[in-house]
Amino acid sequence: MNEVLQKYLPQNKRVRMLILMGVDVLMICFAAFLGLFVRFDMNIGKIPRGYFLAVSDYLPVFAAVTLIIFFLFRMYSTMWSVAGIREVMYIVGACGLACLMQIAGWCCSNSGCQEVIS
Repeated sequence: MNEVLQKYLPQNKRVRMLILMGVDVLMICFAAFLGLFVRFDMNIGKIPRGYFLAVSDYLPVFAAVTLIIFFLFRMYSTMWSVAGIREVMYIVGACGLACLMQIAGWCCSNSGCQEVIS
């Protein structure tokens, strides 16, 4: 696996970082819509338009906040082939903080408060 990554990914660290950030954004978007899909019995037709629009509106903000958090926790500058306990703590901290920020952002948005209360 490592040989495949070294063969196909650029050697430039900045380009690799941008690729990893792009993959993270795609995974954040995928996870948000997969959550809706699973919530509504894996039937796209059952997803209310309001939910879809709320996720679509909030997703760019959440993706940007998550990327900033991951950057601050050095997720993109770590050499993952020699990762240790410190890197595991960075992952746990970054993902935990990103999760808390998503909950706070969703609850503070107009549509989030109405959906949580009702």
